[in-house]
Amino acid sequence: MMFPRSEYTVSQLELFDAKNYPKVTNELNVLKQAIWSLPDVHKADIVISFLKDHKVKMHWVHSNPLLVELITSDYQPVSHTEGLFKSSHDNITFLADFERYVGDQLE
Repeated sequence: MMFPRSEYTVSQLELFDAKNYPKVTNELNVLKQAIWSLPDVHKADIVISFLKDHKVKMHWVHSNPLLVELITSDYQPVSHTEGLFKSSHDNITFLADFERYVGDQLE
């Protein structure tokens, strides 16, 4: 599977600040609305793992198959969120803060 081309560049010293990424925030708001009624089992883990690496652990698939089906179907536009994950791969602090933010937004 190909990762989308990213419009983001994250420097080694940059810290994550959601206000700098309004398109990502919009995508996460739309995604939250789309998945709110699905079971909470591993919800943030599944979304973060898929958007970050396009991988989902098999036991998560079994625990929350409807969410996995939705998040892997390309039904929800998440290219900006995927792109920011891709661009932040080398900045561990940014990436950890971004993952925490994504998880918080999905609660």
